[in-house]
Amino acid sequence: RVLRHEQKHMEDMASGRAAYDDKTITWEGNTWNRLNVNGKWGVMHEGKFKEDGDSTLPWEQSAIKAE
Repeated sequence: RVLRHEQKHMEDMASGRAAYDDKTITWEGNTWNRLNVNGKWGVMHEGKFKEDGDSTLPWEQSAIKAE
């Protein structure tokens, strides 16, 4: 399950659907700045801070479906 999840992230990056670095996450052409809030890394998405790995983020939903 975990391997399929991470493999999907790798496939999305290889295809250009996703890109990650220390400062940003890009998904399907949209870019979010990564933030550190109270020691937790994440992004502002739909008006709320979402920690890295939050299952409601679109790139995570894609990977969860691949599990």
